[in-house]
Order: sequence, then C-alpha cells, then structure tokens
Amino acid sequence: MEEESQGQLNNFQPDKRTDGSSQDFFVRDGKVFYTAAFAANKSKLGYASDHVTRLARQGKILAIYEKGKWFVNEESLEEHAKRAKENKRISG
Repeated sequence: MEEESQGQLNNFQPDKRTDGSSQDFFVRDGKVFYTAAFAANKSKLGYASDHVTRLARQGKILAIYEKGKWFVNEESLEEHAKRAKENKRISG
C-alpha cells in the first residue's frame, strides 16, 4: 500500500494553471469573456469561482454559457461588486 501511494505521489502532475493560453477567454462583440474560475482568480474582488458562476446563472453579471462553462465579462463582475458594496453601505 505504501509503495502504491509513493508511486502515485511520484506521478503526481499538478493541474495546469489558467494562463490565458487555453480556452480561458474569448472576445464577442468587442467584450472579453473569461471562464468563471479564471475571472475569480484574476480579479482582486475575493469572489470564489462558484459565487461568480452563481451570479452568472442568476443574470446579475454579463455572462455566456458555452461549451459547458460560464464565461463572464470582468468589467461586469467589477460593476456588480461596486453595486453590492454600495447596497451594503446603504442598508447598514
């Protein structure tokens, strides 16, 4: 059992990080759309990728569902964060 675990550890390959060289983004109508995971990691908003996906599904941000993934517009995500912050400030 220990040999098997050691073999798996030696063969471990970390997931390829999203660096923009794959299908992490595309441009449509002059707007750049990133995968929800890439947008969450790229932004400094502190949102988890599942939260970004939820916002996309709910129509709260500009997003497109394509090839089984949500692609979101980063500007739209930032605008949503500003609105959410302002609403939180107003409501106390």
